[in-house]
Amino acid sequence: MAITRFDILDTLPSIKICTGYKVGTKTVNDFPASIAMLDKCQPVYEEWEGWQTVTCGIRKFKDMPPAAQAYVKRLEKLVGCPANLICVGPERNQTIHKSAVL
Repeated sequence: MAITRFDILDTLPSIKICTGYKVGTKTVNDFPASIAMLDKCQPVYEEWEGWQTVTCGIRKFKDMPPAAQAYVKRLEKLVGCPANLICVGPERNQTIHKSAVL
């Protein structure tokens, strides 16, 4: 997984991750396949603490704020694959290579 525009989250006090959709009394994990179903859905969110620290100068995952690391680890768990690249700015050199891209 590649996470881009990570730096735009730097100023937020909290960050929401959509983990599913509630349709009536049922919660589904997959994005609805039709517009009609999507219209009936309510997103289910997890709220995570923001880090409110500039990340654009960071080049190693271990140097990221603990809340930013926790956020990335949660995304990895939800998606089921590692975040290989985390872009913390628009320049090519503003990329954290967290793990090797296979």
